[in-house]
Amino acid sequence: MNTESPSVFIVQRLFRRLATAILLTLLFAVQAFAHAPNENYIWLNIESDHMLGRFEVNINDVEKYLEIDIDTLASTRLEGVRTAAPRIQTYVERNFQLSADSEQLPLTWLEPDIFDENPDYLQFWFRSDTIPATNKVTVQNTLFLNRDLAQFNKLHRSVLVIEYNKNLNKEFGSEHSALVFTSSRPSAILDLANPTTVLSWKEFLWQGVLHIIYGLDHVLFVIVLLLTSVLHSVRGRWTPLPGFRPAFFNTLKIITLFTIAHSITLSLAALQLVDVNAVIVESIIALSIIAIAINNLKPYYNAHAWLLVFLFGLFHGLGFASVMGDLHFRTVLLERILIMFNVGVELGQLAIVIIVFPILFFMRNSAHYHRLIVVPLSLTAIGVATFWFLQRIGVPGL
Repeated sequence: MNTESPSVFIVQRLFRRLATAILLTLLFAVQAFAHAPNENYIWLNIESDHMLGRFEVNINDVEKYLEIDIDTLASTRLEGVRTAAPRIQTYVERNFQLSADSEQLPLTWLEPDIFDENPDYLQFWFRSDTIPATNKVTVQNTLFLNRDLAQFNKLHRSVLVIEYNKNLNKEFGSEHSALVFTSSRPSAILDLANPTTVLSWKEFLWQGVLHIIYGLDHVLFVIVLLLTSVLHSVRGRWTPLPGFRPAFFNTLKIITLFTIAHSITLSLAALQLVDVNAVIVESIIALSIIAIAINNLKPYYNAHAWLLVFLFGLFHGLGFASVMGDLHFRTVLLERILIMFNVGVELGQLAIVIIVFPILFFMRNSAHYHRLIVVPLSLTAIGVATFWFLQRIGVPGL
């Protein structure tokens, strides 16, 4: 005889349908783009008698920060780019300078274009007829990185790549990233003869940590998971786990499951084996918070919660990959970079657990823990995540 309440049956049926939809989305995922959405790029190379370079600028940055709608300016995006080129190049000239011996090097603009592999990146070619005798160039770069803009996206950065120096017969490769610029690091000196690479384990370890610090949706998901990690379901109600050991191992099981899942898709995305539309990924991440928070109110699908954590973890991994996965120039030492970025993510996640778990563990035996802590925080999370979901699917006014 089925003793489950109608509400539990309905939620479990919705859970099964949601799980099926998530699996189908992953099964039909296809590879799509080759640049990171939080980055813009600068290529700078040394020809025999001049320097040749190009900016690859994200069209979303142009539309959002410069208020130029490229696609409405002409019948094709390429024509729109060339129509808007003078305005964009004026912005670039104000925010990017090359100098040597305290003198600014003049730039001559060439015909703009669109990146073949990703039409969301606009290419603006330039040349400088001066090659410093010292082979040292000071680069000042605040393209979409000034502090007013950085408050909207703290992960935004600009990468300078140098491929070759024909004067010295040196080839550095199409993925030799020499400098990284952020809002707090707008200037650097580039050695044209012996450029170092910033593709170090420290750089990607820190990027992983940063993505947790500033990834509020991931932080909220982990906190919502932890709220009931110190509880278990007894006759359809949340009750405290009896001691530290079961609470600790239950938390460890949940976080490990989530970690395994997001590590899988992060690796697949970084290796360019899978990619899902960013709107779908970010929307499902918002839904993941709502689904877990609903289960916190009452253990509707507690027996299958592990599957839900794993499935949602797969999409959180794709969200992490927005920083380091699918990058055009990151195939050098990819395995080491992937490992270090993932370690950074785990360190950030571990910091959250270390801070939150002890507090929840000592509060769990309170008679009002579930009613005054779990329920209000879960309802708040549902409200915030619902706003994010509506915003991410493009509801007007959000």
